[in-house]
Amino acid sequence: MEHFFRVNGVDKEDVKLYSFLALIGPFLYMKLKSVLSPTSSPEDKSYEDLVDQLVLHSFSPPPQTMQRFLFYTRNRSPDETLGSYILQLKLLCSFCDYPVPHGLTVVTTALVNAMIEIM
Repeated sequence: MEHFFRVNGVDKEDVKLYSFLALIGPFLYMKLKSVLSPTSSPEDKSYEDLVDQLVLHSFSPPPQTMQRFLFYTRNRSPDETLGSYILQLKLLCSFCDYPVPHGLTVVTTALVNAMIEIM
């Protein structure tokens, strides 16, 4: 949204608020209404407050155990490039909350296992 506001020269807070509410669609608007009710409505809050509320109630990360399961069960598909596979492993590992040295070891082990499977 910030890029949209910058490209369109939107700098007034009330214009940001109403543009945001018009662009998020009915599903997210109803979600905001349910989160804020009965004390207030989305129109009563600032743009930043609404974004914070959506992030707080919509994008909580899955449990660490589930993230680690997804990482360990990720297999390389036959038509997937090695670079793409490595990128996906790094992304999955970033959500596992491993300490940095251990996370690198885990990714390296997964890569070695994938290379063994190819041979």
